Amino acid sequence: MLGSIVALLLAGQVDPGAGPDRDARLTPPSGFHGSWRVLAADDAGRQATMRIDVQHSPGEREGTGSYALYQPFCDLVAERRITGDADCELIGQGGEAGVALRDGRLTISFAPTADGIEHRLVVRRSSAGLTGVYRVADHRRAVWLERVAE
Repeated sequence: MLGSIVALLLAGQVDPGAGPDRDARLTPPSGFHGSWRVLAADDAGRQATMRIDVQHSPGEREGTGSYALYQPFCDLVAERRITGDADCELIGQGGEAGVALRDGRLTISFAPTADGIEHRLVVRRSSAGLTGVYRVADHRRAVWLERVAE
């Protein structure tokens, strides 16, 4: 079997059923879809604490996402003024994030710490991008998200 597959590939033959279906439609992205810089609302220096990537389409209640933490995230999680010079074990962490839309608010959930505690960004669309709150345990901090320049 493997020999015949290799022979087909070498012969340049293409599977006639491969590719998109004729009736396939692309689903447009929602206003939440894309790559975002997360900034503390009270940080005049506009230092990104993390990057969030969201895959979401209109009408979906759930999507997918990923995150990457930057050094200023240490200040955010420690409830300090954002200086960008704090040090913690979270710098450079990243992974998958859950994405759920309810009542016009997008919740992005992730667990960057070894204890598995859930961190959340709860945001809604605004003229400036996305605005909302970062939540972990009983800590809350206002944030805003701006699109990453592609």
